[in-house]
Amino acid sequence: MAISVDRQARVRVFAPTLMSEKRIIDFIHQKSHWITKKVKEFEARFPLLPKHHYRDGEEFLFLGKPYLLRYVPSDKKRIKIEIDHCLEAFVPVNMPWEKSEHSLKRAILSWYRQQAERIVGERLPLWVQKLGLSPQKVRVRTQKRIWGSCYFKTRTININWKIVMAPLEVVDYIILHELCHLHAPNHSKRFWSKVRSIFPHFKDCEKWLKDNEGRMTLS
Repeated sequence: MAISVDRQARVRVFAPTLMSEKRIIDFIHQKSHWITKKVKEFEARFPLLPKHHYRDGEEFLFLGKPYLLRYVPSDKKRIKIEIDHCLEAFVPVNMPWEKSEHSLKRAILSWYRQQAERIVGERLPLWVQKLGLSPQKVRVRTQKRIWGSCYFKTRTININWKIVMAPLEVVDYIILHELCHLHAPNHSKRFWSKVRSIFPHFKDCEKWLKDNEGRMTLS
């Protein structure tokens, strides 16, 4: 049997099909303190924020700063995203209103992924040079529960594109963290010693992620 709690503080219980209801209830009672602790933890870390509607005036996080979305009429055929003092969406004037929000969501998601590719591509060589640790392959991709991962045997690093919602210092830390797994494939003392030697204030970045990960979403 197993129990899981997700980011919406929903509790799920998994049990074999033929297991009696009494045994399942007893199991839940045994784990009640753990369940309560996890539910409170997730409610604090992931408050029920309103969903993005991709409308003029919505707020989006980029490199740790909030930007308001502004619609700009355009004579182009496709939506184009740019960032300055706000997140500007150049929307074709002939695009039907009922279609614009869905199309804008796709455009913004694509823009974030492109920015992640660009920023990771720029920052990675700096840390590779500092650490003297070079991966065989780096992929920027969607990862639901983690900011990055490293496959020691294949020397492959995956970076979650959503990290570009965090300040650049935090982006650097996530890249550094995964590179350090090429030095030590686990979270051993050897690993943390390597991280600390290069990035002594890493705990500040971890705290920012813990405090703000509930905001790092485009759903």
